[in-house]
Amino acid sequence: MMSEKSNFTVVSGNEERGKFSASEPRRAAMKAVNKYHKIGDSGVIAIRRLGTKKIREYKFEVTPYEAPEGAPDWLPKVSKKAMVQYVRTYTKAE
Repeated sequence: MMSEKSNFTVVSGNEERGKFSASEPRRAAMKAVNKYHKIGDSGVIAIRRLGTKKIREYKFEVTPYEAPEGAPDWLPKVSKKAMVQYVRTYTKAE
């Protein structure tokens, strides 16, 4: 049975950007990190479920990922892999 998907946005100060659909906040955070960050980046990303004031923070790191032997030619030799770890939840102040 599949969970219902929710929409999340990336929070940076008073600014919000992007819209990521996922069944879990962690998946949305990984999608956002993959979209906005490059290999070697690390830090903290904050996301908010649309319709709520609850913000979740995740530590992230983007590392290189080498293609396996025998991979098709269209697959890049090196791509990026995002890793996120939950830090905390807080409520957005108005």
